[in-house]
Amino acid sequence: MEIFLIRHTKVDIAEGTCYGFSDIGLAGSFEEELKFLKSKFPERKEIKFYSSPLRRCAILAGELSNQREIIYDRRLMELNFGNWELQKWDEISKKEIHPWTRDFVNEKPPGGESYAELFKRSTEAFDEILRKNEEKIAIVAHGGIIRSLFSHILSIPLEKSFHLQIDYGSVSKIKSAPRKISVEYINR
Repeated sequence: MEIFLIRHTKVDIAEGTCYGFSDIGLAGSFEEELKFLKSKFPERKEIKFYSSPLRRCAILAGELSNQREIIYDRRLMELNFGNWELQKWDEISKKEIHPWTRDFVNEKPPGGESYAELFKRSTEAFDEILRKNEEKIAIVAHGGIIRSLFSHILSIPLEKSFHLQIDYGSVSKIKSAPRKISVEYINR
């Protein structure tokens, strides 16, 4: 089984803005980024697509799949930052953000979720997808989701997962065989 983890392309939001669960649109560079991504998948007909339902992933998944069936799964959505959604990072109260910055794995933003909770839901979705035993799979998701899946696959502690660079519009490839998962490449 071949699994492609695809991060959505650049988004249309001011730099330094906290967003996760917010359903924001894609940047004006989408068509150019899409063309580049399509060059990485010359034979997309064989690939079964799964995606976060958020627009920035759903639009990309639709384009890459040539509008074939896509399975949308809310467990593939980015971290829920709760009350911090769409606020500038530097405008969030230091008193409020400090506990989270010390332990983002276990602490939750007010009204949001912890990275450990994101890990639990994303790996449940991933393991469920693996059990379907499709030949080729693409998962269109977010940076936090992809990092959490690499933590799961490679047994990397969650607090170290942000050492993995996952660029907008990047593709990573995993191969899965019975009782063995290997990473072919990250962040192409």
